[in-house]
Amino acid sequence: SAGLAHELNNPLLIISAYTGQLRLALGPDIGADNEKRLSRIEHATDRMTRLVRNVLRVARKEELSKEVITIQSVIQNAID
Repeated sequence: SAGLAHELNNPLLIISAYTGQLRLALGPDIGADNEKRLSRIEHATDRMTRLVRNVLRVARKEELSKEVITIQSVIQNAID
């Protein structure tokens, strides 16, 4: 599972880095369409990174921590 996580994380890091560089290159005049596109890419890479981290936790059989959450956050995460 560590090898799979490594293979998934490398492209995610590259995508994240290039997205950040593109955001900087476009500057303050990025435009609404480009902002929306870059935000979608950033959101997707963040989501995949969390997914890989969760898969590793399950594979390592780490004890999961308990935390209080709101139903609204669960619904919003499911929608996103």
